[in-house]
Amino acid sequence: MEPAPAHPSREEISLKPSWKSYFVFYTAILIFGVGPFLNPEAPLSREAGGLMAILLAAFIILIRQYSSYKYRDGIFSREFGRGRLVQVKKMPLAEIASVVVRRGVVHRLVGIGHLQFQPATAGSPDLWWFGLDQPFEVKKKVEQILRRESLVRK
Repeated sequence: MEPAPAHPSREEISLKPSWKSYFVFYTAILIFGVGPFLNPEAPLSREAGGLMAILLAAFIILIRQYSSYKYRDGIFSREFGRGRLVQVKKMPLAEIASVVVRRGVVHRLVGIGHLQFQPATAGSPDLWWFGLDQPFEVKKKVEQILRRESLVRK
């Protein structure tokens, strides 16, 4: 067994939700964008349908751009926003009891999942990383960090 490093690792994680995690919105874009062209009796005009499709696409791009998941300096976090308008949810490494991958049937088909950081203290809120590609690989990396850092603290 290797000796524990003298100082905490400088390892970092920086992720974004997968493009695949917005699959429901892609369906809506298709319905609004193509539907009025295929069905002239649709309750939505072609222009309104096209506008809705463009707005949904812009929404996906903005939400993904302003969402990030990070690990740095012993803290796992989920950030949304930019500058002074950023919302940050944090969970220090020492407070994490376990990490669980959560996936529904559709998530399995698409190949994504959510990572749930469960706190050691009852009643504390969980931290979630939503819509990750290869969630089991991310979980493995997080667990390696947890093990490594727990060795450093001992």
